[in-house]
Amino acid sequence: MLAVLGGGSMRQIVLIVGVENQEALETAAWYLKRGDAVYAGVTNGDEALKERLEETYPGLHVNQQIMQAEKKLDVLVLQAGGRAEHDGEIGCENGKYHDYDDMLRVLDYNINGMRQVIEQSIPLLRLGEKKRIAVITESSSSVGWTRETD
Repeated sequence: MLAVLGGGSMRQIVLIVGVENQEALETAAWYLKRGDAVYAGVTNGDEALKERLEETYPGLHVNQQIMQAEKKLDVLVLQAGGRAEHDGEIGCENGKYHDYDDMLRVLDYNINGMRQVIEQSIPLLRLGEKKRIAVITESSSSVGWTRETD
């Protein structure tokens, strides 16, 4: 994925949403190493994490308004990182289960949340050179241990 999004030597404007997740953070570090302007969104509300990231990764702009700084966007990377509280099979012996409300929360966060970010980013992407959107997913950010959905 990174080779596809990072071709060429032009300085890119990159927004990575979900950097509280390791995969998104490593992607941000990769773009920083290339010399790109990297804006990162922390979606879990962890203010202490924001400060640690800015100290650990010089040049990383965490939760800053990209429109005011750059006025365009080349690459948008999203991490679907919402997970169910109990990631067990419904009716399994160890007592863990997916509560249906929790399942809906995961789906809302991972699907509707990403859709909202994409919709808000489209005007900036239209002004950018690359105009790329990438989504980082993982099986644990899905609702995987269900037998029935009625």
